[in-house]
Amino acid sequence: RGKLSHIGRNRTSSPLGKALQMAGSGIDAELVQADGQLLLGPQAVGPKVVLMIGCPIDFPNILEALDCYSATGSEVHVLSPKSLEWRRQTLSDYFGSDDMDALWRRIFVRHYVGSPTSLHSLEGLPLAQTTSVIILAEPTTDYEAPLAVDSRNLTTVISLRGLLSKARGSKKVKVVTELMDPKTSQVLERNAGIRQLGSFVYSNAVTTGVFAMAAAEKCVYTVLKDLVDPAGDGGNIVAASMHGFIKDTEELNFLELRSRVWETCGGILLGWRRMSCRYPDLNPRNKEERLIWHRHSSDELLILRPRRLRTFSEDNSPMGGVEKSSSFPDDRALPSSGFLPAQLPDMAITKGSRGWS
Repeated sequence: RGKLSHIGRNRTSSPLGKALQMAGSGIDAELVQADGQLLLGPQAVGPKVVLMIGCPIDFPNILEALDCYSATGSEVHVLSPKSLEWRRQTLSDYFGSDDMDALWRRIFVRHYVGSPTSLHSLEGLPLAQTTSVIILAEPTTDYEAPLAVDSRNLTTVISLRGLLSKARGSKKVKVVTELMDPKTSQVLERNAGIRQLGSFVYSNAVTTGVFAMAAAEKCVYTVLKDLVDPAGDGGNIVAASMHGFIKDTEELNFLELRSRVWETCGGILLGWRRMSCRYPDLNPRNKEERLIWHRHSSDELLILRPRRLRTFSEDNSPMGGVEKSSSFPDDRALPSSGFLPAQLPDMAITKGSRGWS
């Protein structure tokens, strides 16, 4: 992530904007929902409440992605020290429009002004309804050290986890934190307690790796770029429930599952995520090892799904169905939140206000 790459553009000219128009095209019949949502897994079904902590210069792109992948009625609550005027101008520059009411099709965006390290500001967010959190790296100045930004983000995730535990109890909340300095990884490696607070993404390392890949193997970079483009021709990587591929209880190895996936939807099996394991298993080493799979389990298959899907009825597919076509209604305009500042106490909406850090 870096500076804005599209200034003064039309919404539908971007890759995400094009993806939002695919619902009525017959493409991605199962992935693109009737309301235009690009559904990449069962965990994204239904409205969600997302907290976005931080407003870096590319925050409009993050909101655009959330609008593409979220279901209608989802809420995004944005907390940052940045003023509402700065955010409005940044959104206007990115989308090329001053009409804040027309930016979002599925999500409801509410803005808060306050310090991410302030308990007072964090308590003003809808913690009891939160389903996921994104903590973005937001330098306070152009010259702030990445290590200082990471320290602030770690303080935020520690404070937020404590508040979420009180508000949500045993209900799981996914927290993803962006880090910038490679040295921060040493802190996480020595502290298992912090590692368990969520997932951590080293954005600078990812950027460096992508540039190195582009320099070494341009064709590989082109494939990767197409895979992460919602409107690209390479398909989408999705998490699929087991009930579409397994009959009751079966013992299958990777090769057998791969054939099952190919015959069912024309997709390519990349691996799986078993709920008993913390991390997904991609390209398993022992592809002939037979494992027990249950149709109604929470395990998921990770699949590269093609743009044009083959869907089946219940009669004569590899799972007992015959091939049929699918179509969806035309995309339609949906109500949006516009640009609504949240009602917070004066301390929380005063520029530069701080609690403890």
